[in-house]
Amino acid sequence: MAKRAEILASKIDLDDVAIDPAPFQLVKGTSLYKVHTLFSLLALNHAYVTEKGRLVGVVALKEVIFFLQRSKRNWSNIQFTRL
Repeated sequence: MAKRAEILASKIDLDDVAIDPAPFQLVKGTSLYKVHTLFSLLALNHAYVTEKGRLVGVVALKEVIFFLQRSKRNWSNIQFTRL
């Protein structure tokens, strides 16, 4: 337990870590069609999903592709409501 506390108390050097100052976010309930369009136009690899300003999930490009392939016939009605 002492080792865990020591690890949690240690400082992390983030000087060499690239942090996006303005990460892209989607509102929970955004249609798959709109998500696909935004990922394509902005060349996104992932986006944060928010509800009322709170982070509720992350969606990645591979997930967008998976759901597009899975729902070819009526894909504009699918929404990211559970992540």
